[in-house]
Amino acid sequence: MVSPIRFSGLVSGLDTDSMVKELMKAQRAPLNKMLQKKQLETWKRDAYREMNALLLDFRLNTVSDMRLQGPYLKKKLVSDNEGAASIKQVGMPNLPTYKVTVNTLATEAEPARMDTTTTVAAADSAKNLSTAGLSGSFELTVNGTKITINDTDSMESAVKKINEQTSKTGVAATFFNGKLIFSSTSAGENAKIKLEYTNDDNAKVFGLFDSGVTAGDPATKEAQGQKSIDGSVTINGVTTAISSNKFTFDGIEFELKKAESFTVNSMQDDEAIFKSIKGFIDKYNEVIDKINKKISEPRYKDYQPLLEEEKSALDEKQIEKWEEKAKSGVLLRDSVLSSALTEMRQIFSTVVAGMGDENFDTLSDIGISTAKADAKFSYANYMEKGKLYIDEEKLRKAIRENGTQVMDLFTKNPAETTTDKDQMLRETGIAKRLYNSLTGIMSKITDIAGSSSMGDISDSYSMGRQMKTLTKNISTLELRMKNMEERYYRQFTAMEQAMSKANSQSSWLAQQFSSGR
Repeated sequence: MVSPIRFSGLVSGLDTDSMVKELMKAQRAPLNKMLQKKQLETWKRDAYREMNALLLDFRLNTVSDMRLQGPYLKKKLVSDNEGAASIKQVGMPNLPTYKVTVNTLATEAEPARMDTTTTVAAADSAKNLSTAGLSGSFELTVNGTKITINDTDSMESAVKKINEQTSKTGVAATFFNGKLIFSSTSAGENAKIKLEYTNDDNAKVFGLFDSGVTAGDPATKEAQGQKSIDGSVTINGVTTAISSNKFTFDGIEFELKKAESFTVNSMQDDEAIFKSIKGFIDKYNEVIDKINKKISEPRYKDYQPLLEEEKSALDEKQIEKWEEKAKSGVLLRDSVLSSALTEMRQIFSTVVAGMGDENFDTLSDIGISTAKADAKFSYANYMEKGKLYIDEEKLRKAIRENGTQVMDLFTKNPAETTTDKDQMLRETGIAKRLYNSLTGIMSKITDIAGSSSMGDISDSYSMGRQMKTLTKNISTLELRMKNMEERYYRQFTAMEQAMSKANSQSSWLAQQFSSGR
């Protein structure tokens, strides 16, 4: 569309643009409020998503493991002969002691290998082979595949030619310290290297010349791999064959080094279990601290989102400081996050039913509570907003003396006969309860704020639907503002044209009177 011609004060001398701008300022107030509301909603949505990402990381990388038995069944393996074998826990050993005798070590399958002493010095590997005595071309057959090497090739390029055929030949070559080394890519008695060549002076360059064969006659060099030989090991009186010196038995990985005897003792690793539980509690405290800070941020009502014209009058640092204040408190006292914190606090404080021992059915029984061990007043719980503290001495003792009960407190499943949902929840271990709770909390937040994959405007979540309506209303209002601005300009233009016409008539009348007509 062609913009209309505007007469900006040419006749009246008025600053039309400034006057229209002032007139529009009042008219744009509702639109500006709507734009600011959209920005606030965007910040709020992003803050929700930030909290959801925090909860997701906690659930996947911490809670998910702690609801399983693995972290509570960690073992410490001790060998009385570390020179005989390396040992590592890879599963859950079931026995306290393993008496091992290595009768014979296993022999691994070997690839076929062959090396020849060439006339090419290491420093000359990049030079043409003609300098080492190669004349014309030399044909080498590797496991039935012919490879032609020219005197213009270097040893480096010759090796490259051989290795370009490795997928066909099953043989790789390398040049090192004056030797051309061939190795099969597979191991065992079926692995082979067969080199066929003409026994002439060119073969000398590659160290293939066999003085026992007449020059000019065809010659062959061969090498074969070696098959593996099983070893034998006796563990707790039972002898078995092993195809590799590295094997796993009952959750323990053995890597045998010598044909000797040794004993491995498997015992509960109290320190590793303690660190797992402490890491879990520390992460929980970190998560609730971030959420508590987010819902407690002060709201600065005087700091509204900046409009584009306001930003143009500020530098980047000023904009950053302003928006830091404007973003603050977008989730102040948010009901969803507040309820989530309450739900998580209840999970950690509620009894786990069906433990069979009332001395081990709450976290406080093993030294984990919402108040410091030396706290004198119960309101510490309120002041700390649900933060958990560990009585390390009490927790270590519980792990050492009642490890199974500690594990069940976090990982217990409800009894198979339980059908009532509330009772099932009461009979579920704390880490499992928390995992399920986090899943529900995150689902609620996603229903409100969506996820990054859902986009800014979407019918999939409530804020997306609100944003869709808000964006539509803004577009409607912006069009109305544009039309209104055009109307103001048309009115001023009409006034300028009227004044111009009046001035023209006045000038004509003045001329008429001055001429005496």
